[in-house]
Amino acid sequence: MVSLRRLLTHGYFPKELPPVFTTESFGIAVTDPSAKLPESFSKLPADARLATHNIARVGTLRRTLGIPNPVLFYRLAITIAERWAEISPHYRRSELALSSPKHNNFPWGRAILTPRVDIRFARASSHATVRYLLKADISRFYHSIYTHSIPWALHGKAWSKIRKNRFGPAMGNELDKSSRNAQGGQTLGIPIGPDTSLAIADLILSAVDEQFCRECPRLSGFRMWDEYELGFSTRSEAEAGLAILQEVLGEMELALNSSKTRIIDLPQPFEARWVSEIRNYPFRQSAQGQASDIVGFFDRVFENARLFPTESVVGYAVQRLSGVEILTGNWSLVHDILIQAIIAEPGTFQFVLPTMVRARQRGLPIQTTKLCDAINLTIRSHAPLGHGSEVAWALWATLAFQLHIDADSAQAISRMSDSFVALLALDADANGLIHTGLNTEWWASLMRSDELYQNQWLLAYEANVKGWLPGELGKDHVQNDANFGFLKTMGVSFYESNRRLRVMNDGYQPQG
Repeated sequence: MVSLRRLLTHGYFPKELPPVFTTESFGIAVTDPSAKLPESFSKLPADARLATHNIARVGTLRRTLGIPNPVLFYRLAITIAERWAEISPHYRRSELALSSPKHNNFPWGRAILTPRVDIRFARASSHATVRYLLKADISRFYHSIYTHSIPWALHGKAWSKIRKNRFGPAMGNELDKSSRNAQGGQTLGIPIGPDTSLAIADLILSAVDEQFCRECPRLSGFRMWDEYELGFSTRSEAEAGLAILQEVLGEMELALNSSKTRIIDLPQPFEARWVSEIRNYPFRQSAQGQASDIVGFFDRVFENARLFPTESVVGYAVQRLSGVEILTGNWSLVHDILIQAIIAEPGTFQFVLPTMVRARQRGLPIQTTKLCDAINLTIRSHAPLGHGSEVAWALWATLAFQLHIDADSAQAISRMSDSFVALLALDADANGLIHTGLNTEWWASLMRSDELYQNQWLLAYEANVKGWLPGELGKDHVQNDANFGFLKTMGVSFYESNRRLRVMNDGYQPQG
């Protein structure tokens, strides 16, 4: 069963955030049997807006994470936790899914997980007796989910429309309502990031899979998240299967991404060549041999990154390198290449920084001048574009390694409307890492009660709790709100500055 506390502590904030962002104290506080939640926590407000955070993806595409208000997320999480015994059997309706959500029995990691599957073996099995492969990808899946399709998937469309205003015991209607309320009453889309969205999204696709297999029997293949790989004996069968899949998805108000949907002649490789090349690249143990291998490795990595601009080649390579015992004499070489990787592909920040943290734990030097230059260059390049994740990770590195933000970078940060960036910048400022250029006037204007339920709720709450920004007219807008006042009284914090010190001393532990 999914534990409510676990869902709140390890299934709320997205895993892509720097490790100072945490919901552990929130989950513990609101599930503490000795603490009495205010009555308004379950009733008011009716809805609230999402905090958003723009994250890097390879190539030119971006993804926007949505973080629900804690009061509204609590209500959605209760629905998921209390209904899990009813929810989980619905995933078994799919004969295609390799990524069906499961609750996590281990004391670490996310609250809800998907199985780890070696996609090569799944492809080998599904390709064995077919000649054509249909590869299909759902267009903007999370953003295009229609929340009313949740009860359609669970109870059927006709039944759900009859009962759409009767929320009673119908699980689908409860999930629909809780999902809408958590995002300001919007019916289009569900937020990317929380585990609750993973659970809801796969409920819809499990119903799609069931209907598709009913109308298109005798096919082989699988679905991994929102991507299909389906095998057919003839091209005409594959074309017919594509038409059926489009129709079934359309009934749920979903559509395929035409640029990523195609029919392919088999046989095909089971994985991209660059993946196997990076994974199997050999590194020698002699100092000179390993140095030569490191240079050759990144030559191939950067060449493959150029050939496959929409694939996470550099990030995958940095993670692969983390499993290699770098000899002390070769660390300077690796250090400089990692700095280059940050500048060339800022989305690799979250992979490079753990490597540097582990190196520092081994007593290896961090060339802070070079790292500081890369951080400031990243901020100056990406802050004007609103690229929240690049700036957030750059600020986290600033805090973790006690570096400094220059005036031009600070001015660029001041113009961003991202609560996660703002909190990191305020922490850096409080630690004396920003000497000049940071203008907090706009952030300070958000320190008022109504903003606690708008898209800057995290900043409006946390900057008050930390004492970083004054309340409007000198008032404590957090304490004066029944819901957030309760959280403050219970010592809830969504930003723990001391986590950066634990990361440096104990190792890198990402959220979730």
